[in-house]
Amino acid sequence: MLKRILGLLVVLSWLFALPCVAAELNYNAGPGQMMAKNLPDAVTDGTAKLVGPMSASQTMRVSIQLPIQNKAKLDQLVSDLYDPKSPNFHKWLTVEQVIAQFAPSQDDYNAVINFAESNGLKVEKQWPSRDNLGVSGTVANIEKAFNVKMNVYQHPTENRTFYSNDRTPVVNLPFPLAHVAGLDNYSIFRPVSQRQGTAQTSNATQQDPQTVAYTPSQIRTAYGLDSSNTGAGQTVGVFIVGGYNPTAITQFFSQYSIPYTGTITPIAIGSLTTTCTNGSCEIYNQAYSTEVEIDVEMVALMAPSANINVYCSQQGLDWSQAFEQMKADGNTVKVFSMSMAVSQDDPTDDVVLEEMAAQGQSLFVASGDGGPYSTSYHYTIWPAECHYVTDVGGTSLVLNADNTWNSEVVWNGSGGGYYPPDNIGIPSYQDPNIITPANGGSTTYRNIPDVAALADMRRVCVEAIPLVLQNGQAQIICSNGGPTGTSYAAPLWAGFLADTNQQAIADSLPVVGWINPTLYLLGVRSNYLAAFHDITSGSSTNNYGTFNATTGYDLTTGWGSPNGQGFMAAMLYASNINQFWFGAPYNANTGEYSLPGFGSFQLYPNGWINHDQLGWIWVSLPATLTDAWFWVSKMNTWVWFDLVNFPAIWSESDNSWLLYSEWTTNPSYFWNYNTQKWETY
Repeated sequence: MLKRILGLLVVLSWLFALPCVAAELNYNAGPGQMMAKNLPDAVTDGTAKLVGPMSASQTMRVSIQLPIQNKAKLDQLVSDLYDPKSPNFHKWLTVEQVIAQFAPSQDDYNAVINFAESNGLKVEKQWPSRDNLGVSGTVANIEKAFNVKMNVYQHPTENRTFYSNDRTPVVNLPFPLAHVAGLDNYSIFRPVSQRQGTAQTSNATQQDPQTVAYTPSQIRTAYGLDSSNTGAGQTVGVFIVGGYNPTAITQFFSQYSIPYTGTITPIAIGSLTTTCTNGSCEIYNQAYSTEVEIDVEMVALMAPSANINVYCSQQGLDWSQAFEQMKADGNTVKVFSMSMAVSQDDPTDDVVLEEMAAQGQSLFVASGDGGPYSTSYHYTIWPAECHYVTDVGGTSLVLNADNTWNSEVVWNGSGGGYYPPDNIGIPSYQDPNIITPANGGSTTYRNIPDVAALADMRRVCVEAIPLVLQNGQAQIICSNGGPTGTSYAAPLWAGFLADTNQQAIADSLPVVGWINPTLYLLGVRSNYLAAFHDITSGSSTNNYGTFNATTGYDLTTGWGSPNGQGFMAAMLYASNINQFWFGAPYNANTGEYSLPGFGSFQLYPNGWINHDQLGWIWVSLPATLTDAWFWVSKMNTWVWFDLVNFPAIWSESDNSWLLYSEWTTNPSYFWNYNTQKWETY
C-alpha cells in the first residue's frame, strides 16, 4: 500500500535545460573567430541606416570574453546538482572550484592580455575566472585589434542612434573567442517599469475591496512570514544600470519603521560612481535610480536583516562585467534581483548564469509591465527568457481582516507568454503536460513567468516614489494612484528566498540554489497548494492579446505566489532528504497531508512530521531513496523499511520485524514476529 505510494514519491529522472539563447555559442569556431555572432541583426540586414564613422580618437571600453573549458562537463554537473537522485544533489561548488574545473587556461588568458596590449589597448580589469578581460582604447585601436570599422547608425525602432562594429570581429589568436562585449550599444538595459507596449489599467479597482493602504508588515503577514524570518546571515544582490539615491531608501525605512539591520553596499562596476544624492551623480537617471530603490526596499521589507549588494553598472560592457562580479561573489551572495532587461542578449552571459546555478545562486527577474508577449509583439525581456533565471509576474493582493492572505488576482500589466522568433526552446523542467488550451502556453518555447507576487501598488503604500525633490530633500508621495509593476514582485521573491535560505542554514541544509527545477516539480504534485497561492482570477491584456489566469500554471502568474512556511518546507525538503512525504495529498482546510494506510500528519519546515497516531516522526533517507530509517517518538525507536519488504518493517529496539497493519483509527497495530503478538503504540 504505502509501497505503491512511496514509489510515486520517488523523484523521476530529471532531464536538464537546454541553453537559453536563440544564437548559441559556436563551439566549432576556428582560431581567431568569434563563437557568438557579435553583430546586431539590424546592422547585418541593413535596417539600421549608416550615419557615419565614429571618431578615431574616441575612447571605448570593451570586454574580451573567452570560452570556458569543459562546457559539456558543466552541463552534466548542473544537471546532477539539481537531480534529487544524484549523490551530488545540492552539493554546490565554490567559486574556486568552478574556476579550477571550467576557467580558460592561464596560458590562453595571458595570450589575450598580450594580444590586447600589442594592439594598443589598456588592460583595465582581470578576473580570477579568466573568462573576461576588460580593456580600453581608441576607436582606431579597437578597429585594428578586431578587424572592424566602428560606425554610428540610426536605430530602426527607437528615436536614437547607436554605435556598432560593421562586421563580426576576427582576431590574431590561435584559439577562438566567445564574444567581445561593448562593441555596440544597439540594445540597452531599461527598467521593466518603463513599458514598451500598451497594457491596460490594472483591474484591481473592480476586484479589490480593500479601502486602506497596506503596510510592509501586512505584506509580510500576507505571505506567511513571521518575526523569525529576517534573512539573517544572507546577502542579496541587486543589479542596476546607473546610480541610485540612498536618501530615498533611508526615508522609506524611516517612514514605515522597517527595522533594517543589514548593510547596503554599492559595488562599482568599471568607473561608475556608485551613489548619488539629491538627484545628482554620474549618469544619474531618475527612472533607473527608482528601479534599484524599489529592489532594495522590497528585499529589505521581506528580509530586514539581510545584507544587500547593489551592483552598479553602465550600459555596454559593464553589465557583462557586472555578471562576472555577481558570479565571483558566489560564495556569499546566493540570491539576486533584477528589474531591468535588454532586447538582445549576449550568449556568453548565459554561460555565466549556468555557472552561477552550479554555485547555488538564484536570480529573480521581473517579467515586464507590457502585458502578453506575442509573435508580433516583443519588448525588452532578456534575461527573463533565460532558462537559468526565475521569472516573476505580478498580482493584486486582497487581505483578510487579520492581514492574512485572502486572494490575489492578476495584475493586468503582468508580462508573460513566449516569443517564437527568439527560438528559445522550452526547458525540460517546464513539462509540456502543464501546457493546456486554457493557459495558452507553448510546448516548444520557453514560457514566462515562473512565479508571481504583489505588483499592484496603487493601494499598497510602501514605496518612496514618485520622488519629489523639495528644498533638496526627497519627499514621499504615496496615494491610491501610486506605482505598479513587476519591479516590486521580483525583489519580494528575492527577499523571501533569503528567508528560506536562512531557514536552510538553521536546519543544517544547503541553500536552495536556483529554484526552477524544484519549483516545477512541486507544481505538478497533489500538495501544490501547500507551497503556493494559486492565482486563478484575472487576466493580462494589451493591444496584442490576452492571457487568463487558470488553475495551476499559467502565463500571467506562473505557479503563483509563495504560501509562506509551506513554501519554505516544500522547497527545503520536497527535493531534499525528506522529499519522501511530499507526494501525499494536502488538505488546505486542515493543513494536513494524508497517505492511505499511513494516516494524516502535519509537516514542519525542520523536517519533522506530527502524525495523528504515531506522534512525532523524522525520516532519514540514504542517497538511493529505496529504503529509510524513521525515528518514531511514540514508539521511542528507530524503524527501518525498504520498498520491497514494506509493510514489514524492522524495529531496532525490538530487534524484530514488525508487520504494520493498515488500521485507520487509533491506535496503530503492529504484528511482532518475535513475540507473535499484536502490539499497539
